Amino acid sequence: TCKKTFIMCTALKLLANATYGCLACPWSRFYSVTIAKKITQYGREQLIQTTNLVRSQFKMDVIYGDTDSLFVATPHGSTQEDSDNLALNIINTVNSRYNYLELEYEASFDCFILFGKKHYAGFKRDRHGHVNQEIKGLDLIKRGFSPIGSRISRQLVDFMLSEEGRNEEVMVINMIQSLLKETVDDIRMGQSCLSDFVITAELSRNLSEYKDTAGLYHV
Repeated sequence: TCKKTFIMCTALKLLANATYGCLACPWSRFYSVTIAKKITQYGREQLIQTTNLVRSQFKMDVIYGDTDSLFVATPHGSTQEDSDNLALNIINTVNSRYNYLELEYEASFDCFILFGKKHYAGFKRDRHGHVNQEIKGLDLIKRGFSPIGSRISRQLVDFMLSEEGRNEEVMVINMIQSLLKETVDDIRMGQSCLSDFVITAELSRNLSEYKDTAGLYHV
């Protein structure tokens, strides 16, 4: 909450990232691939050790872990209070093992769909009890995709996260097949607007400044 502390934290983060970038860059005067690899190796070891700890000591499943975060599946029927207590117990246990590493409890998910690495969606509940839908990595929130693709993806995700979609796997599959078939039929019959297929891309420089345009279809 302190502006000065926030600025200091940001400065340290930028400095740490820049230092790693220099260590890993062959053209840097501080190049040392051994130290760069050691940094990522140490981070990975911490992630694996924490995952093993959660599974062995707390008998809970880690469904996803990436870089500096872990997603832990709480037992079926857990209340919000149960989830909070479990998270804090895990955090306190892990933090007691390190001098310079501190895990934080960010939030819990009422419902969570994992599509792949850094690709997920769910209803995220923060420590104050506020619930918001969070989507990471999916095409529907990215630029460079057609409106019809983003719209259908949004409909599918919303249905999977709905009360109905959460409890009926067969219904989700049927809904996906039905929506896609209906969309394909509309396209073939010419009932979709041409604007639905327009992909908008942004030029980050003047056209003359692009030397190699292979793969840059918008250029």
